[in-house]
Amino acid sequence: MLIIDGLDECSLPDERNSILKFLSTISDAEHGHIKAMFASREEVDIKEQFSHFDKISIAAKGTDLELFVAAGIEMRIENKTLRLKDIALKGVIIQGIMSKAKGM
Repeated sequence: MLIIDGLDECSLPDERNSILKFLSTISDAEHGHIKAMFASREEVDIKEQFSHFDKISIAAKGTDLELFVAAGIEMRIENKTLRLKDIALKGVIIQGIMSKAKGM
């Protein structure tokens, strides 16, 4: 069983293309009985390369993600790696991160 997460994080186009081509063939009959699962944000090249694979959509609930981000901010405030002059910035930071996360 092979599990790989973060295919979308391989950002060099030539390397990513080669990696995707190889991985998309790894569970073919010629490779034996390898079961593979790949996780990634939905991106066009990945979607096309793995079009013959079954897909499962997984996304965190907004409230789960918001709680996680808020806890991370609180931890940083407590250990003084984040200093806010205005506590209202905490909400701005949370909303900024939430808007970019897209369910991840």
